[in-house]
Amino acid sequence: MRRLAGLILVLIGLVILTGSLFANVNQYAPGLGSSTKHLEETLQEADSIQIHALSSDVTIKTHDKDTVSIETSARNKDSDVEISQDNNALTITQPKQHWFSFFTLGKNSNWVVTIPETFKGRLSIKAGSGDFRLENEQEKRYKSIQTNIASGDTYIANMKTEEIDLSAKSGDLTLNDVQTDKAAVETISGNINMNDYSGPLKANVTSGNINVQWKEIKNEVRMNVTSGDVDLQVGEEDVRLDVSVVSGDIRNNVALDTIEQSGNRSLKGKKGAGDVLIHLESVSGNLYIKE
Repeated sequence: MRRLAGLILVLIGLVILTGSLFANVNQYAPGLGSSTKHLEETLQEADSIQIHALSSDVTIKTHDKDTVSIETSARNKDSDVEISQDNNALTITQPKQHWFSFFTLGKNSNWVVTIPETFKGRLSIKAGSGDFRLENEQEKRYKSIQTNIASGDTYIANMKTEEIDLSAKSGDLTLNDVQTDKAAVETISGNINMNDYSGPLKANVTSGNINVQWKEIKNEVRMNVTSGDVDLQVGEEDVRLDVSVVSGDIRNNVALDTIEQSGNRSLKGKKGAGDVLIHLESVSGNLYIKE
C-alpha cells in the first residue's frame, strides 16, 4: 500500500515537472515555446471597447485607421485572444488558460491593442494579473475610462475624459497630465500618483500612499485612507480644508485666511472664498498640504 502511495506521488511530481518545463520551454530554448497572434476588426457603431485579460500586460495605442487590432506575444497558447462585436461594444477576451499555465514562470503575456484615433467612446479594462498602459502622443479625449486590475500597475497619460473609474487590488495607479470631470480611484495595496492633474477626486486607499499635484481642482476632493501618507499640492486654488487623522500628523503650508480648527490631528479652514472642498479622513499616516 505504501509503495502504491509512493508511486502515485512520484507520478504526480512528474506531471507537475513536465507541465512546468513545457510551459517555460522558451526559457531554455527561445522561440520553441513562444507564440504570437494578430487580429483586426473594423469598428462599426460600437461606442464602447472592452478588454478582458486573465494574465496579460496590456498597452493601448491609436492609429489613423477605422480598425481595432491586437498583437499578442506569449508562451504557448496564452496568446489566445478573441474579438467580438455588437451594436454597443467591441470586446477583446482572453479565453481560459490551459492547466499548465499555473506553473508558468516569468512575465505575463503582452497585448498591444491599437484603436482608431477618432474613437471617443468608453474604454473598459478588466485584468486578473498584469500591467495596463494608456498613453498618447497627442492629447486624446474619451467619454470614460474604467479599469479593474486584480494585480498590476496602471499608467495613464496625456488624456481628457468625462469620467475615470480606476480600481487596483494590488498595484500602483499613476496618472500624468490627465483632465476629467469626474474621478473615482481605489487601491487596496498600492500607491496613487497623480501629476499635472485637472479634476475632482474621490479616493479610497486601504494600504498605500497618495501623491497628487493639481493643475486645477474641480468641484471637490474626498479621500478615505486606512494606512498611508498623503501629499497634496493644491496650487493657487481657494481651498476649504476639512481634514483629520487618527494616528499621524498634519502639516500645512497653505496660507489660510480663516481657521475654524487647528491641531496636529485635525484642521478646518479656508483660503479666500474656499470654493474647493478638500475633505480627508485618515486612520494611520501623515498628511502634507502645500501650494
